[in-house]
Amino acid sequence: MNEQTWLEQKLAQNGFTLEDLSKQTGIDRSTLLKMAEKEEARDEQWNTVLSVLNSYPILYTPSADLLDLLRQRIEQSSAQEMCTVYYGVNQSNLIFALCQFEDGSIHGANVQPDFLRSLHLPLGEVLQLFQAQELALENGKLS
Repeated sequence: MNEQTWLEQKLAQNGFTLEDLSKQTGIDRSTLLKMAEKEEARDEQWNTVLSVLNSYPILYTPSADLLDLLRQRIEQSSAQEMCTVYYGVNQSNLIFALCQFEDGSIHGANVQPDFLRSLHLPLGEVLQLFQAQELALENGKLS
């Protein structure tokens, strides 16, 4: 079993890989792999990598009010209206943080979606997803 290096562990805690970091920094993957394995690199490369790592958002779950907003939106529109859900990994917890309606309005936790992944789903499924997350929070399954 391979042990993760410090860099790979930090990336994994935020749901990223060396390939993701390569895209985010502009440093090719082979250089990042050497950096991870040897924990050695030029100062400017470490500065670039650490700058990106420090930019990763701390994710918060949205308040339960989002569930009411989603229900209202479904009543006004339909459960089939498409919505973009932004999510990420925070200390190994998968967190669904934001949703963006077709009109461009974004609702949810106070985080920027810059380093988050997204899913495009119907509102009915988005409601189910956030309900499941809220239940996990209530049951102490998420911290």
